[in-house]
Amino acid sequence: MPRKRKSSYANTPHAQRMRLRRQSESCDAREERLSRQRQRQTESRQNETLGEHQERQEQDTFRHMVARRNESEEERQQRLIADRNRYQNLRQREIQNAKRSALLYDKNDPCNKAAIGEMTKLCQCGAKKFTGESLGMCCGNGKVTLDQFPPLPQLFEEKFTGESQFSKHFLSRLREYNSLFAMTSFGHKDESVQSWNPSVRI
Repeated sequence: MPRKRKSSYANTPHAQRMRLRRQSESCDAREERLSRQRQRQTESRQNETLGEHQERQEQDTFRHMVARRNESEEERQQRLIADRNRYQNLRQREIQNAKRSALLYDKNDPCNKAAIGEMTKLCQCGAKKFTGESLGMCCGNGKVTLDQFPPLPQLFEEKFTGESQFSKHFLSRLREYNSLFAMTSFGHKDESVQSWNPSVRI
């Protein structure tokens, strides 16, 4: 658990100056400041390691626990109302942004919301992750442990090396082979009808 701070930052002169500055800023300035802050947080979290990610979550949990323990009943009710309003506004914006979005495609839109980076991060369980993907979801932060897959038989492994002529042919038509093998798993029950049978039911 993170160590408790000796003094509260909220009572320092710097924090008081920041509060006064934010109270006097306009709506546009506030939105711009929050947008820059979100961008900085996104970039920082994309570059953090698994250990840093877990440490940050523990510190956030500890700060929220201390803040909620010290709040009054009135402050608690205000926080719950603010949380509900914030969630409703977020959901409403998501619905409005998604409404008819497929019919309003803009080729100049970079679609930054869908950019999750490259698959360069490695979880502690060995799973590869995209840069913007949450770590630990695959194994529950180490709570779920699965046995490693046994090695492929040599006959199958040779088909994925790309060294032999057949392996190159196999890899170039991998989707066709996959579709072909999927057809073999269909179950069939012979259902004959009277008179003429124009087709086979699967």
